[in-house]
Amino acid sequence: MIELFNKMQQQVLNVLKSRTVVLGAISHDIRAPLTALKLKIALVEDDDLKASLNIHIDKIEQMITSSLDFLKGPHAGKQRKMLIYQRY
Repeated sequence: MIELFNKMQQQVLNVLKSRTVVLGAISHDIRAPLTALKLKIALVEDDDLKASLNIHIDKIEQMITSSLDFLKGPHAGKQRKMLIYQRY
């Protein structure tokens, strides 16, 4: 029973590590095109259009950030410890 618990705990930690890697990749893959758009918007000469486009980009960035924060879960950034149980 103890071995099964330790194995399950390791599997949960592996899933959490994988989730962190995937969220990082998703964040990068989504934000890279937004950065490209920002660079293109900087070249727009019409100040009103530029301001409007930047407002939309900011809203998209806020949605991305809040979605990724939600997916990270309430314990994001907290240190996790693995407990090893042994028989006595």
